[in-house]
Amino acid sequence: MKKNVLVQSDLENIKKGLNELGHSVVDMETGVDIDAIVYMADGANVNYHNQIMDVGENILNNNGAILINATGKTIEDIDNMINNKVYSPLGLRG
Repeated sequence: MKKNVLVQSDLENIKKGLNELGHSVVDMETGVDIDAIVYMADGANVNYHNQIMDVGENILNNNGAILINATGKTIEDIDNMINNKVYSPLGLRG
């Protein structure tokens, strides 16, 4: 099923891959419901955090959007997470 996905601006390969898998990569200004937001973070560099949070406040979809950190994930992993609204493990150890 086609989903509307907002992807961090510099992740061109992910945008291309999601388009090839049938998803619609949208801009924040398009005014459509957003199903997922894909970004890349290494745990230290989160300088775009405010941008992601601003997007979250502007989403028209009352069902919410899944946030996906693309770090270390294949396009197939990301596609599965979008389609199934599955979160990845946080990697926390007790």
